[in-house]
Amino acid sequence: MSYPLIAPGFLDDVNIEFVGAASNSNAGNAALTITLPAGTTTGDVVLVMFDDRQGANVAISTSGYTLLYNLADVKIAYKVMGSTPDTTVTRGSNGVAGRAQTGIAFVFRNVSQSNPSDATPPSTATGTSTTPDSPSITTVTPGAVVVSAFVSNTTDAAVTGPSGYSDATSRTHDTTIDGVIGMAWKRVDTPGAENPPSWSNVVSASWGALTVALRRA
Repeated sequence: MSYPLIAPGFLDDVNIEFVGAASNSNAGNAALTITLPAGTTTGDVVLVMFDDRQGANVAISTSGYTLLYNLADVKIAYKVMGSTPDTTVTRGSNGVAGRAQTGIAFVFRNVSQSNPSDATPPSTATGTSTTPDSPSITTVTPGAVVVSAFVSNTTDAAVTGPSGYSDATSRTHDTTIDGVIGMAWKRVDTPGAENPPSWSNVVSASWGALTVALRRA
């Protein structure tokens, strides 16, 4: 009896893929728009984080986003791209010139469209140091992607992502009230607790760190 050949890499085709990252920042008194990475297409999941440093609680104005964190100064949300994918995502002005506003968008492919979030996000971790440390999260399904993120009230263009995590991306804005944010990701093949290592080389300041997980399609 003969069996059909399985093309090399076939079993990896369902793994979550990283499409790209984009970021933007401003001094706070204007809406902040992030242009999504080229190649973002129908069915992709956009995970976006916006931060401002003084708790203005500004909403994401682009429709269709589901909030995972909705804190006073930090929002992390996702959206599954429809038949006409967005090219941008926008958050409104925090209304105060000189209050830094920053944002990062990660785009992933092969994420579950019916239930993108793989685990209940834990509470944020906070501290004052050079090493923001996002909290442990417990994934539920094989192949989930864990995203470590942090915000800090400083300015720093050369932060180092958590060991073992990919595509560490940061965005900073130097103004009256500074801000810097970062995001990085890792695929976790075996479900269970995942405790991301700390970020490093961040200028010492007060920070908040967050963790989310995305489910494979």
